[in-house]
Amino acid sequence: ASCIITAFTPLEFKRMDAEAILQCGRYGVPMHTCSLPTAGGTAPVTMAGAALMAAAEIGAMLVMAHVLAPGTPVIATPLMFNLDMRTGRSLQSSVEAMQGVSMAVQFMKEVYRIPVHTYGAGSDTPAIDGQAQAERALLGHLAGLAGADILGGVGQLECATVFSPVQAVVDDELGQMLRHYLQTPQIDDDSTAWDLMMSLEAGGHFLASAHTMRHCRTAMQPAVFQRLSRDAYDGSDQRDALAAARDLCLATLAAAAPSEALDGAQIAAIAEEVRRGDAAIVEN
Repeated sequence: ASCIITAFTPLEFKRMDAEAILQCGRYGVPMHTCSLPTAGGTAPVTMAGAALMAAAEIGAMLVMAHVLAPGTPVIATPLMFNLDMRTGRSLQSSVEAMQGVSMAVQFMKEVYRIPVHTYGAGSDTPAIDGQAQAERALLGHLAGLAGADILGGVGQLECATVFSPVQAVVDDELGQMLRHYLQTPQIDDDSTAWDLMMSLEAGGHFLASAHTMRHCRTAMQPAVFQRLSRDAYDGSDQRDALAAARDLCLATLAAAAPSEALDGAQIAAIAEEVRRGDAAIVEN
């Protein structure tokens, strides 16, 4: 379990967040110190300025955590946005927001030297379409290269306001690809296979070599992404990756056992606690 604690950009901290820091320290719960600057709205319009805003807010929460709950694990969480100045809509996956994420994550890793959590998936369209896949693939790739340790946003669409379980299945596939890509390749005599290349006769191949047999199972095997020939694709009624993701999503939901973790009285107690909390927020 962990708890997210969010600044009220620009540079404001609510009483409930200070209380959350205290409670995390009391129970030893790791805290995500989160900043959500929107360039052009709650932060400078330049992404360098927005990244600095995130660094200042997270730095302030790090100090509060050290003073109020020393020793509690802290995860820096910069979530970067920018305004579309034509419409006033907040954007999560614009190229500017991606630049801001890259700068903020790199700063947290190199200056604060703590784990970092940010969006590694998400898009600004409400549709599960080509735009959604392109935006989340770029966002995850850039955040991963910048050094982020935790990539959130799985299944999110329309700037983190909509969740799609089918998109979550695709994001799982993208996450596996990113994890494989970010692994440092082994570079040694065995992986370079120089002696094997030099021993191969002209017109030969590597298919039956012992080296191929040792390494052929390390490649990622996709669950929903398609690798069909045109004939096989047409023969499957042009079933694409999104169709495969829907099938896997429905099969997973159908196979899931009903949760028996909570009984009716416990669910009612939680609902009452939420009601009291909402009332306290309104009163304060």
